[in-house]
Amino acid sequence: PKAMSSVMLLLLSAILTMTAKAPLAYGLDNGLALQPILGWNTWMTCDDTGCGHDQCSEQMVKEAATAMQENGMQNLGWRYVNLDDCWAFPRNESTGELRWDPERFPSGSVHGEKHDFGE
Repeated sequence: PKAMSSVMLLLLSAILTMTAKAPLAYGLDNGLALQPILGWNTWMTCDDTGCGHDQCSEQMVKEAATAMQENGMQNLGWRYVNLDDCWAFPRNESTGELRWDPERFPSGSVHGEKHDFGE
């Protein structure tokens, strides 16, 4: 017991010494990455894990972007609107180009909501 107490005290002392000397984080003091990337993503918008893919629409994406503007989230750094797999339509067979789903995204774009856009 006394020998065990001495070992525990020595171990605790070593841990505290190492922790006190360890830096909290390494980084450049250049103003970048001061907060995480913030935004809204369409992932799992179908509310059903068995649905196979997201069920978002152009209207839903624009409503989310507008809400982020109106409730002040955008001013707090919520800058991104990311589309997961809800927008895609099968590739054009002759060109291989990506296409949007014309039923869910009739205008073909959700740009113009003053957010950065990611796919």
